[in-house]
Amino acid sequence: MKFILDNINKMSYENNVFNIECDENIIKAYIIDGTVKIKVYNDDNNMIGINGLKINDSIKIYYKEINLNIIFPIKIIKLNNYIFNNMSSSSDNE
Repeated sequence: MKFILDNINKMSYENNVFNIECDENIIKAYIIDGTVKIKVYNDDNNMIGINGLKINDSIKIYYKEINLNIIFPIKIIKLNNYIFNNMSSSSDNE
């Protein structure tokens, strides 16, 4: 099993396919009975599902093969995205 790192730019669906457009690749997953058939985990290996993904998230995609930059993944791991607080309190400035 191979993996690749990428960032999510856009998520959409058409017919019975859910699309995740990333910087380098397009991830596709089938929608069956209203459920997106894709396994999404966080860094702690807890299943978070497709609802846990957002635009600009960094992800690790496990797959068997890539065809024309289109991936049908085995699983996706959402990597931690840190947001740094650049606001300082008044005591920090003294």
